[in-house]
Amino acid sequence: MIRIGILGDVFITWGGGIDFLRSVTDSLRYAPESIDLHVLLPIRGPRLAVRSALHQFIQLGKSPDQVTNGVNNNHITELITEVGSYSTVHRIDYGTQAVASVARRLKLQALVPAARPLPKGFPVPWVGYLNDFQHRYFPHYFSVSERSRRDAHCHRMLTGARSLIVNARAVASDIARFHPDHQARIFSLPFSAAPQAKWLSTRPRLARREVSVNGYFIVCNQFWKHKDHATLFDAFSLIAAEFPMINLVCTGATADYRDHDHFPSLVKKLTDQGLQTRVHILGMIPKIEQVDFLRDAIALIQPTLFEGGPGGGAVFDAISLGVPCLVSDIDVNRELDEPLVTFFSAQNASSLADKMRQALLGGHATRDTDMLLIERGNRRRQQCGVVLLEALRAAQ
Repeated sequence: MIRIGILGDVFITWGGGIDFLRSVTDSLRYAPESIDLHVLLPIRGPRLAVRSALHQFIQLGKSPDQVTNGVNNNHITELITEVGSYSTVHRIDYGTQAVASVARRLKLQALVPAARPLPKGFPVPWVGYLNDFQHRYFPHYFSVSERSRRDAHCHRMLTGARSLIVNARAVASDIARFHPDHQARIFSLPFSAAPQAKWLSTRPRLARREVSVNGYFIVCNQFWKHKDHATLFDAFSLIAAEFPMINLVCTGATADYRDHDHFPSLVKKLTDQGLQTRVHILGMIPKIEQVDFLRDAIALIQPTLFEGGPGGGAVFDAISLGVPCLVSDIDVNRELDEPLVTFFSAQNASSLADKMRQALLGGHATRDTDMLLIERGNRRRQQCGVVLLEALRAAQ
């Protein structure tokens, strides 16, 4: 039996990171080898207390839309409850020394995923992780110092890690392009969408209270500029008169720290188009409520211009639930080889409107049963587990 540690540092600070930890732990759970999983979460201890106090001090004086949308204790509790059913969860202090101490005590043979490079001479082999190179493609979204920090982080990770995982082949290609002299072995994780059990057992039907029973499309993205809500709203305006009862639901944080005028400009666009009563912007809502909306949608729309993994988290969730997806045809999204995915031309409102029209005129196809969704998700997890094991062996 292999004793593996799952590193929660950094990943537990935002919802997508927690979802990624679930994916990694679940995939190793279904891997074709016996594994003793230990999840290391930096959620208590003196160093963490000092760091948390400093973070709160830094946030003082910032307006609400400048404060990062993180996770709360409920998210952490849910993660512990879920992964604790098949792994051992350890509440540890923040920092490299705490990880090293616990790894020695538990006799762990390897750690994954390291969001920050561990120091040279660290006593346990580790697998690194890089999310994306957005700062190279959209440099105007980042300050000079932010771009410099990102480049330095990538360099340290690629020179410090023996093996490294990424969420897309596109990211692996970017590593070869931007850091051709890297020494790490790169492993691209396969698409491993799988539903959480509680998503299938809990149906609050909240969607019926908020929007028309005649149907709606949904987008589950934060309102960042590269998510391209503008094209989405223009496409919806093109079909609005033809389908007067259809609505659009938007979930996700409404602030973009890089451009505080972005969201207000989108609201103005809706008002100018006369769609403000048909586009329901719900903001950040509990995950189970978001999933309920998602399950009853005509289709998920993903208009994004950049992602670190195929389709991003929204498509990941939708596919796991058997929900059709209309997805922008950027390179990373083209890695999606799923029958539920239909591509449209990125930044092309007419192309998206055509796909929305086809989804509406095609009628509601019968959705897969919960049993089939679970079986399909488990197969994806198994495939991902195989790649994770290869990355862990390469780190040793």
